[in-house]
Amino acid sequence: AWADQALHLMQTENFVGFSKDQQWRAEFLDHAYLIAESANARVRLRLIACYAGCKTVASLLDLALIRCIPFRLAIPLDSVRLFRESRLAPTERVLSESYYPVGSGSSPLEYGRNGQGFSERYGVRFMDLLRRPHLRRIASMGSVFAWLAWKNGDDLIQDFMNGPSIQVTQYGRGWSDGREANPLFITSDELSPNDLDVLLGHVWDNETERWVWPSEELLWEYCEFYNGEMTDELDRCLLYILNEEVGKGKTQARTRNGWYQYFRRSNR
Repeated sequence: AWADQALHLMQTENFVGFSKDQQWRAEFLDHAYLIAESANARVRLRLIACYAGCKTVASLLDLALIRCIPFRLAIPLDSVRLFRESRLAPTERVLSESYYPVGSGSSPLEYGRNGQGFSERYGVRFMDLLRRPHLRRIASMGSVFAWLAWKNGDDLIQDFMNGPSIQVTQYGRGWSDGREANPLFITSDELSPNDLDVLLGHVWDNETERWVWPSEELLWEYCEFYNGEMTDELDRCLLYILNEEVGKGKTQARTRNGWYQYFRRSNR
């Protein structure tokens, strides 16, 4: 039974794959710690690692990325200098300082009265956020976040495979385990709660929550074919939203009941 499960996780013919030019930066794999983001992810990563066809750490991580299994790669604080660009160009410095200001971050996404103009606002905020260096992190966040990384070109995936962004190397604003009981003093890129809300199109309409894309909580609650990784059925559901709603300027922000109804039809 375990062998069957491992074999299933190795089958990726129905999923997006890597281009020929995409590869891991050797120094990143040499220095990074692999952290499973959930108990479910831990089991899946172990199953992949036990399969005979998975011979290297790189092949394990390739499959985790393709199947949208959540994990984190964090480097020791004393290794950050190895990934720091020696000198930022003036335009890059100006842009990065606007991306990582001191103090409060960007304003939350607003639904607006009856959702008027929401589709345009969401598109603008989404694309602005996608340009920020630390957004490479979504490639390994699993579920919808990782799926969005794949659907927005190879650059995000390759950026992630190259190592941490200037959020970590230049500004020291990423995640760290410094507050853990037994810290390893490691760090990685991190998205703020507001970043996550913008990506998912998570907004409040008076006292009602809405989402353009389903959060992992919604997937576990309402999507019968979600099991902690990308599936053919979930891929089809998300592609419909991408092609028929977001891609045509008809972005919808569904309520919790709206997602229940959406997946109820798909669950049949």
